[in-house]
Amino acid sequence: MEEAFYLAEALRPRLRAEYALAPRKPAKGLEEALKRGAAFAGFLGEDELRAGEVTLKRLATGEQVRLSREEVPGYLLQALG
Repeated sequence: MEEAFYLAEALRPRLRAEYALAPRKPAKGLEEALKRGAAFAGFLGEDELRAGEVTLKRLATGEQVRLSREEVPGYLLQALG
């Protein structure tokens, strides 16, 4: 969960970012994100952690993209622009 904290902190100067305090199944995370009105949900599973990447899902369309952690802030700023 440490990685989720650091990613959220990197996003916070420019974007509102929240993260789960405990691991949860993707469906529960998506449900919570939708309740909160989020535009995107990010996933840091074992594959993503190993690769140093994040999977982002645009909740309005279901489109998913996998990016390096460094690419995430720029991608979100452009998408939410």
